[in-house]
Amino acid sequence: MTGRVIDARYEVLERVNEGSFFTIYKARDRVLDRTVALKVLSARFATNAQFVERLRAELSTAAALTHSGIARIYEIGEIEGRPYVATEFVRGTDLKERIRRAAPFALSDAVSLAIGLLQAVDYAHRAGTVHGDVTPYNVLITPELDVKVTDFGISRAAGASSLSHSNAVLRGVHYLAPEVAQGGEATVASDIYSVGVILFEMLTGTLPYAGDTPIAVALKHAQEPTPSARAVNPSVPRALDGIIAKAMAKDPAARYPSMLAMLRDLRRAEECIRVGRPLSWSPMDAEATRVESDDEEDALVEPRRRWDGWRVTTTILTFVVLALAAGLAGFFFTGFGLPKDVVVPDIVGKPRFEAEEMLRQVGLSMKVVQEQHSDQPANYVIYAAPEPGRQVTEGREIRVTLSRGPETVRVPDLLHTTLAEAKRVLTESGLKAGTIRERYDDVVPKGQVVAQDPGPDRHVVRGTSVMLTVSKGNYVPPEPVATPEEPAVEQPELQVAPPPPPPAKPQRWEVAVEVPLRSEAQNVRIVVVEDGTEKVAYNAVHPSGDKFATTVETRGPATIRVYVGDELVREERVGGEE
Repeated sequence: MTGRVIDARYEVLERVNEGSFFTIYKARDRVLDRTVALKVLSARFATNAQFVERLRAELSTAAALTHSGIARIYEIGEIEGRPYVATEFVRGTDLKERIRRAAPFALSDAVSLAIGLLQAVDYAHRAGTVHGDVTPYNVLITPELDVKVTDFGISRAAGASSLSHSNAVLRGVHYLAPEVAQGGEATVASDIYSVGVILFEMLTGTLPYAGDTPIAVALKHAQEPTPSARAVNPSVPRALDGIIAKAMAKDPAARYPSMLAMLRDLRRAEECIRVGRPLSWSPMDAEATRVESDDEEDALVEPRRRWDGWRVTTTILTFVVLALAAGLAGFFFTGFGLPKDVVVPDIVGKPRFEAEEMLRQVGLSMKVVQEQHSDQPANYVIYAAPEPGRQVTEGREIRVTLSRGPETVRVPDLLHTTLAEAKRVLTESGLKAGTIRERYDDVVPKGQVVAQDPGPDRHVVRGTSVMLTVSKGNYVPPEPVATPEEPAVEQPELQVAPPPPPPAKPQRWEVAVEVPLRSEAQNVRIVVVEDGTEKVAYNAVHPSGDKFATTVETRGPATIRVYVGDELVREERVGGEE
């Protein structure tokens, strides 16, 4: 496979890995000039029509996910009867490999990675997509410790077909919620369970359940009590042990109701680690409090004891002490500037400098984690995490994705190519053929491109139309028609009209254009008015602030008009007597 070019676009550079369902290659996208991961479905699964059909549907759904913590899906295609998917190429290793090398992790690292994982999967849940196979094999970690979740929907596709009990699926049984292992459908609750198992493994270096066979492991998930991470690794604080226990509850209803709810507890733990507060609390305390309150209600049916004077006195003293403690706590938490909760402002769609100022005003900061092309102008915020409207702790770093502006591509050199070849090259370059014109040319053979607009090596917005002029060959004037000679008869001398003049030689004029700075790309149109006829010589979309020059042709006196959007920005009279 190495060295092949798939669909005239993806040049396979090297084989990277052999996964459960796909063989993964590193490839170069020759059209967009970027590195991608090319995942080709293994031959043993390609014959299962039901699986392939469901897989395509799941991948199409996952392709709509655009979170910075999710590996983007660029294209779904087919090679030799096997589906392939081109995705974002992530430099780094999967979380499982990192666990093998370094677990148990430092508390701050484990919590940070779990937060990144929760943010990505929470985004997918809110978009209506359940992962179904959240394992450290499907979580990639970059050298900057950013999280990238992959393989959305693949396990769900396998579960809906005869592959539900294949070795590929059972590899993730250590992270499978009990209800899914027993044949149930993957849900938000089952994804939460899987994240709890991953957090357990990061903090202890071991899995919560082990067994000789996948079936034995699945039975332990369903039947045995949830183990304590703190019992395996005493350095695990009570708060994190409780978060894991709540996420891994046997009853789905007893788990966190959403990824966001679990995310709140982990952020609270992260803040405690950052400022050195104790992690002695636990989300399971709320459950214990509820049970105790139920016991108290039962005790009310017992006869009330008589309160003597001593009990009244001690009760009053207790309330006084509690009131003083509450006042002191309020003083310490507000008077000494400990972090407070703030709401993330709506910075999406704002320029970078304005977004940074909005965050600074509420005590937050910005970290640019990614830049990508979009319809927004360059350096505008197109995604923020946590999202606007979320409540976070003051001083938190907001991770944003900035726009690079509309994607531009290089215009290829089409001169001296046939029209068919020119159209093919334009399509491969992300452009399209615009107006096709013809003209006589003494040098370029008939049928070949003699001129193009925009010219070679210009950078234009993807999808721009390129106007082509095709040679009609050398101009040959028509020969006069011979007539038979007649007897000489004296007649008045005839005045023979001179032959018509040859067509005027075309003149070329270079037109320089500067696109005004505006909030979005602008359409540039150049119109030539000649002999009372108006024709469009150039029509393309350009980024804001772009400067370029192009060439137009006339055959005599003409007027050249330049429009940006619908506004006439220049008019010039050219040609005339030489």
